[in-house]
Amino acid sequence: MNLFQDSQSTVGNGWNKDNWETPDHLAELMAEEAVRRFPDGCFLEPAAGRGQIAKFLPFVSFALEIDPARRAVGEANAPHCIWQSGDFFRHLSGPFDCIITNPPFSQWEAFIAHAVTLLRDGGCIIALLPTQRLQ
Repeated sequence: MNLFQDSQSTVGNGWNKDNWETPDHLAELMAEEAVRRFPDGCFLEPAAGRGQIAKFLPFVSFALEIDPARRAVGEANAPHCIWQSGDFFRHLSGPFDCIITNPPFSQWEAFIAHAVTLLRDGGCIIALLPTQRLQ
């Protein structure tokens, strides 16, 4: 089932494949796995949006969001994170133990490739990705 025919099509509250909020139950599972792997780790959510994943990350995690309006909501939802505005491809350097994200689906390959360059040795990426592109 393809919820998004193209990046302009929307579902629900105006969400599309590049602007789609991670459901709480998935965000919580992703964050739990990150913390299980790295109990005292340094975490980054590079497409933090309104804080859906960031709100489940431990105290003093990093969250990056390119859209100022979504960042403002994200900071309210996850005030324990260190928030920064900017483009993931231009405004960050690592290293991080774990990068946890729901990247824009039209750019997921580039997001993962860039995320790898920001990991510490032995680090991991936990990402919500479109399955039809992985088959």
